[in-house]
Amino acid sequence: MPHRRWFVQRTNPEYIRYLSRAASVSPAFAQILINRGIKTPEAIKGFVSPSVDDLIDPATLGGVNEATGIIKDAIKSGKAILVHGDYDADGITGTAIMFSAIERLGGKVYYFIPERLRHGYGFHKAGVEYAREVGAELIITVDCGITSFEAVRMAREMGIEVIITDHHEPKHDRTGALKIPDASAVVNPRLDREVPVLSGSAVALKVAQALLGTEEAVTMLDLACLGTVADVIPLIEESRVIVKEGLELINEAARPGIKALKEVSGVNGRTLSAGLLSFTLIPRINASGRIDHAGSVLELLITDDPDRAYKIAQRIDKLNSKRQRIEEDVHNEALEQLNYKGYDLTIVLASEGWHEGVVGIVAS
Repeated sequence: MPHRRWFVQRTNPEYIRYLSRAASVSPAFAQILINRGIKTPEAIKGFVSPSVDDLIDPATLGGVNEATGIIKDAIKSGKAILVHGDYDADGITGTAIMFSAIERLGGKVYYFIPERLRHGYGFHKAGVEYAREVGAELIITVDCGITSFEAVRMAREMGIEVIITDHHEPKHDRTGALKIPDASAVVNPRLDREVPVLSGSAVALKVAQALLGTEEAVTMLDLACLGTVADVIPLIEESRVIVKEGLELINEAARPGIKALKEVSGVNGRTLSAGLLSFTLIPRINASGRIDHAGSVLELLITDDPDRAYKIAQRIDKLNSKRQRIEEDVHNEALEQLNYKGYDLTIVLASEGWHEGVVGIVAS
């Protein structure tokens, strides 16, 4: 086992006493927070008692003003808009946020969620062709698109504008300079060091906040909470507010889809934490994208019909059970292969029959 060296941040005892008094926390807790980079009374308050008031102004996120201007103009002109999402929980919840925001403003809006096995991850030709099929003149990506140069070029050649909202790392050229697709607007916190780390759904929420105003956007914090927890985003700064406030909405279960999902997950009446979400609601949301089509989950999250929501939730719950069986079979086969004693430092396991949607879980 390699030798480890521990570095403990040295702090002035007088500052610890000051911070303890100013933030009304114990000196020991003040030291722990300092070690984690939380060094002011204001930062401690935001960490210990996050609230909606702590949400940052969406305009501080680069590209938001340009994006919302284009979206509002498209809605005003009666142009059809396609929201292009992703098939994981973060992408689905982010798509639900963006779709709902545009719908609330009276926009003519469609959605496209790629199929894992058929289309693969990200914004590609299939999404552009679907936009042309439905007559969309604007595509808004959610949780994808920051490296989709070819799809953006293809859309522009067809006369379709593209707005990218994403949170993944952009590409760089050989000199280290950023390479960004030639979209009409790009919203990605990775492009601005001053902006906190956000999930794809949280980026969609910031755009929704700019479009609708904070009071209406906070009604979608339950969706952004699910996406943030699912993508394992550090629960600090903006993400901490989103999860704390979003959990309250999830526990209230005002959204028919969330209520139905809680029922089929067997957690009705329980107070859900971020940790519990990871083992109940989120695996069910992800199951459709892993072994089926994630569009059903999106329908679950945007419907206002409780009966329809429950029927969809039941189907999703069955898909999750199927996913668990497939995962167990692949896991057992992988363990059988591991009985071979010839492995050295690297282990590579494979089988033609393994479902692509679960191999990542099994590997982890």
